[in-house]
Amino acid sequence: MTWIRINQEVDAIVQFHPGSSVPALKAINWQGTRRTFVGMPQIEADLESLTYDIRDKWTRYAIRFDRGRQRWTLEGLDDSWIMAPHELPRPKYFPPP
Repeated sequence: MTWIRINQEVDAIVQFHPGSSVPALKAINWQGTRRTFVGMPQIEADLESLTYDIRDKWTRYAIRFDRGRQRWTLEGLDDSWIMAPHELPRPKYFPPP
């Protein structure tokens, strides 16, 4: 696993559902790019924070929401399952070497 520690504050796009005390994390803005998430996150909660384990199409993110400070922090990411260009399979129409 290639886990990269970031620990950088980010802007989060969230949705609040009626009757839920946990905001639904939809996307973050990080390094000038919006990263939109897919699927349902795993959420760990304690008295001070919520930690989301969530993915976009390519990368897994760990994002913490500090309830007291109302801040979102990108704790780290894991992109180890992404293939490098030289690891990608050749298309079927590609001529043999």
